[in-house]
Amino acid sequence: MVHVHVRFILAAALAATAVADGQTVACVTGATGFLGQELVAQLLEKGYAVRGTVRSATGKNAKRLTDLFKGKFLTLVEADLLGGEAGFAPCVAGADVLFHTASPFQSTGIDDPQRQLIAPAVEGTEAATKAAIASGSVKKIVLTSSIAATMGGFGDKDGCFDETDWNWSSEAKIHDVAMDAYRYSKLAAEQAFWRLVAGADGVEGAAVLPAFIVGPPRTDRTDGESLGNMVAALSGATPPRGDTPMVDVRDVAAAHVAAYETPGAAGTSPPEKYRYLASTPTAYRRDDLLSLLADAYPNAAIAPRAAPPPSTAERARDKVVFCSKNLGTLAGVSVRAAPDALLDMAHVMLELGSVAVTPRAKAPPGTRFVKKQARRLRNLFKKEL
Repeated sequence: MVHVHVRFILAAALAATAVADGQTVACVTGATGFLGQELVAQLLEKGYAVRGTVRSATGKNAKRLTDLFKGKFLTLVEADLLGGEAGFAPCVAGADVLFHTASPFQSTGIDDPQRQLIAPAVEGTEAATKAAIASGSVKKIVLTSSIAATMGGFGDKDGCFDETDWNWSSEAKIHDVAMDAYRYSKLAAEQAFWRLVAGADGVEGAAVLPAFIVGPPRTDRTDGESLGNMVAALSGATPPRGDTPMVDVRDVAAAHVAAYETPGAAGTSPPEKYRYLASTPTAYRRDDLLSLLADAYPNAAIAPRAAPPPSTAERARDKVVFCSKNLGTLAGVSVRAAPDALLDMAHVMLELGSVAVTPRAKAPPGTRFVKKQARRLRNLFKKEL
């Protein structure tokens, strides 16, 4: 394989893209994002040539990516979700597969749901998908959707949610609940995707529906809700994300690759057959995250639990929220346990310098002696009784 350094190729200059003979070419939108970075890494490790879209070829996030993958078959292309089909054309030209991961994820500060979430998600998906279909070379498209496209709340269904479920409850609440605006944006984007794929000749689609994505990042970038949640937890604050189902970023990226590589994993109709839900079965408690980190980093000032740990019987009654029917058909893909993903995430973020733990305050002088004396007196009192 020819050893080629990373280059930026803007809109109309893809003739110089580095590709070895017989090499599979993948276009990855949102390449600098939390999931995008991991997906790019896994594709490069498997020998793909990767083109990744970025908002700015000269921005710090693009530099993080180029520094990480120096000497690899990686090309970065500027594209914007609202820039139309032409903006994605250079990325998909001559490519074999499109992985569309780019989409806004925001659950706070939503003043205009249509402008901030729905339009970028839907129009970006339509633009990238149309560009891939028009390329003539792309034969499969893998979309990053979300569990949000299956439900607006756990109470939407008595049983667990799977790939046959669609979120019909969030649209009416987009102006009232920020998370419902996000959830509806994912539903609308995925539906637009399947409509386009169904009308295309010779192009198959697949959609991966992850829960809240956690796990070890590839760079020290900390913006974004998932990474920010861990920064808060390691810094001694109560993380903003409550109890939630989750999934490791490595497993989500692997599901994308397998959805492309596994024979029969992509298609057109019915879409429910080609959706892959990736999530822990139950919601992982925020208090359990705090206990997990406190045990792993005893000298850190991790925020205390808000409630005592539930009993084994109480945990056994936790509702199974998600039960994928399709993920197990993807070769080599599974969902690792939340504690493993979270501990790996914390370790890597500390190792990268993304966050520094706040040291636990030392006990005032004499405190240890006072506690020791109190224990001695209690024991003495028990003996006298």
